[in-house]
Amino acid sequence: MNKFLDPETHPEEVLGYVEDFVDAKTGQYLGYRKIPEPTRSCGSRGRLYLTLVEDLFLVKGYRRKVAIVKARKQRPRAVIATIQILSGRKKNNHLVPN
Repeated sequence: MNKFLDPETHPEEVLGYVEDFVDAKTGQYLGYRKIPEPTRSCGSRGRLYLTLVEDLFLVKGYRRKVAIVKARKQRPRAVIATIQILSGRKKNNHLVPN
């Protein structure tokens, strides 16, 4: 069971998790990568400020293009990483109020 989200009380189905990356200096969205399970809190509580020294391959946009975030030891890149929940409605499950 996921300690960050209780599926019994959550009215939606969890489809997966992604880690979003944003440039710390400009605020530009860089892309995301799928992760199997969250290793920290989701949303702004689990936000990390990272300094990249190697290239990072991410997915970006509706067409899911591969985006390469370039970084080197001589030119590190500051990014903000946030874990988000991919969710959707539960199928064939009608919630009845008590």
